[in-house]
Amino acid sequence: MTPQQKRQYWQAQLQTQADSGLSKAAFCQREGLRPSTFYYWAGKLKAPDTARHHTIHPVRLSEPHYQAHHLTLTLPNGCQLAFPAALEPDTLQRFVAALR
Repeated sequence: MTPQQKRQYWQAQLQTQADSGLSKAAFCQREGLRPSTFYYWAGKLKAPDTARHHTIHPVRLSEPHYQAHHLTLTLPNGCQLAFPAALEPDTLQRFVAALR
């Protein structure tokens, strides 16, 4: 029996057991199957075949565009200062300190 034929045979056995309403142990006894072999194939066919089901797709990441997002600081006199959202906190702190 080829590997593909074995796979098909055990898929059919697993489906027949599920349709029968019998427990796995009772099904194996009725069909003359070794329970260890039945459970082996149940686990093997349940697990995804990683060679066939996983694909690696390249992802291109670009730098975020912070120009569209600004932080606006409004002073008590109504003057507004706009900073890029990506501005480092230390740099912003130095601007605020210079305004005092």
